[in-house]
Amino acid sequence: MGQCIYISLYANYSRSFDSYNTSYGRSRTGEAFAPERGTQYEAGIKADFLDGKLSAVLAAYQITRTNVLTRDPLSPPDQDFSIQVGEQRSRGIDFTLTGRNFTGLECDSRVFLH
Repeated sequence: MGQCIYISLYANYSRSFDSYNTSYGRSRTGEAFAPERGTQYEAGIKADFLDGKLSAVLAAYQITRTNVLTRDPLSPPDQDFSIQVGEQRSRGIDFTLTGRNFTGLECDSRVFLH
């Protein structure tokens, strides 16, 4: 009896809004911070081999965040002031290989290119 290979393609898009910036952190000037916003794109391919005992996932992604709080570099050592950075972007490729044996033991190998 032959082994089946199951292949699926997927894509994901999401947006985020986090208002913690409006109540967390403080600026040296006392100004209010804008909410943090984010956008994520991801697309990939998944494959199962050997009756599900071996799985592989190859995905590409991009995450963009705006209004991210970070420590103010001009803040005195005894103060903890924050500033907002304009934009942070992360892009990469993720490859995961997962094997399962008959006892249920699972082993993952993962490689990221960022």
